[in-house]
Amino acid sequence: TTSGSLQIQVLSPTAWEQFSSSKIALNHPIRIRDVCEKNSFKVPNKDGIPVLLHIYNLSKAITPLNMFTRTLAHGGIYHAGIEIFGLEYSFGCNGIFVESPRENPRHCYGESLYLGSCQMTNKQITLLLAKMEQSWKGESYKLLSKNCCDFCQELAIELGVGKIPSWVNSLAKTAEPFAEKANHIDRTIYK
Repeated sequence: TTSGSLQIQVLSPTAWEQFSSSKIALNHPIRIRDVCEKNSFKVPNKDGIPVLLHIYNLSKAITPLNMFTRTLAHGGIYHAGIEIFGLEYSFGCNGIFVESPRENPRHCYGESLYLGSCQMTNKQITLLLAKMEQSWKGESYKLLSKNCCDFCQELAIELGVGKIPSWVNSLAKTAEPFAEKANHIDRTIYK
């Protein structure tokens, strides 16, 4: 994979239906790469396509802390991804990636929130992600100031469903003055 290039796994309509209705866990994130005419068969119905925000605790050890800080209205330390058309999109040290919904292997799934409905086609979403990839490169990732929750916020707005709940990223934003130290620690852990 070349840095900055987009990849996508293009499936036939039949393969897509089998994939999206199965519980297949991807062994690794699929990268978004090519925009292909075959990828435009998923279109919204009259009510649109549901957009879901999946929220994960960073680890099992962090879960009690998140539960405590959330009761104090300070949110927690979360990973997040946006699901649309049966795939979950997020952002990390390697840039934008896509994986099976609620199946992130590094984090503990916590809950999902319905954000609204989107009227974009799968092809339009692929083009949107290709455009977003220009400003969401892996090397720009920062644990507190440009993270997966910030990406989900921008993607949700671009999809027309508004902002994600502020509590999802509020603890990171509160701790942002300490971002340099935290970013160094995060890069060391996830390399």
